[in-house]
Amino acid sequence: MMLRERIRGLDYFSVDVNIFTEARVSKLIYKYGPLGFMSYMVLLSHIYSKGYYVAYDLDAASYLLLKFIPAKYISGKHKLQDIIKELVSLDLFDKALFKEDVFTSIEIQEIFKLATKKRKQQEIYPYWLLDVDETKEEEKKTEASNPEKKTKKEIRKDRQINDIREHAPKRHHLTNALIEYGYIEAHNLDSYKYDELFDEVLTKQDYAMIQKITKYIVDYEKQTSEDKKVIDKFSFFKKAMFENIERLTYQPKQSIVEMLEELTKEQSQKKTS
Repeated sequence: MMLRERIRGLDYFSVDVNIFTEARVSKLIYKYGPLGFMSYMVLLSHIYSKGYYVAYDLDAASYLLLKFIPAKYISGKHKLQDIIKELVSLDLFDKALFKEDVFTSIEIQEIFKLATKKRKQQEIYPYWLLDVDETKEEEKKTEASNPEKKTKKEIRKDRQINDIREHAPKRHHLTNALIEYGYIEAHNLDSYKYDELFDEVLTKQDYAMIQKITKYIVDYEKQTSEDKKVIDKFSFFKKAMFENIERLTYQPKQSIVEMLEELTKEQSQKKTS
């Protein structure tokens, strides 16, 4: 069945102000730095300029990135392909459609749908991931529960709140403790690193000990003078964590009694010699 009209792209699209604290984007930036985020934004911009999807294979998408990102910033022959695969792995693009050489996602289509709600609905949207009937039913329920029509600003705010709730990373309770202690901020990009660190050490160590070490490190850092304040807090915390674990779990090769007996023996030998 043919489309009634060509899908028109968007002139602009909105970006959440909390995008850098979104878990998937944080992991992307941690692994590939600014190049990873730039690649994501180039693909997003191109997709929205066409509508809500593009039918590209991996090489075509890589070539697109190369048109906008100077080669001098790209290290490695397959760097761009690796970044694109990572974007798919993080669910920033739909995995099933990527296998069909199509770039899109539920989030992209939701933003496209919101931006084009005044357009006449087409009979068919290829590669459409949203349930049209379910969406219409939700809109009816929203209208019934909200007799007063919401402004565009209120709709955007509601969408941002829902997105934060759906995609916000579930922090480890000890990471939350670091936030409460004031060691890190609630939207710290390294928060998931602390989660992974706590998960790692708690598989081998006692919880009470790790909790005490955590509080000790925080108190120590707070007492440090301003000119000696830690810049890379996670690296400092990780190093201090393992050093304190080693110190507290150190088991001497000899018991105290054996050490005293050996010391007494050595002193006796010195007197006789």
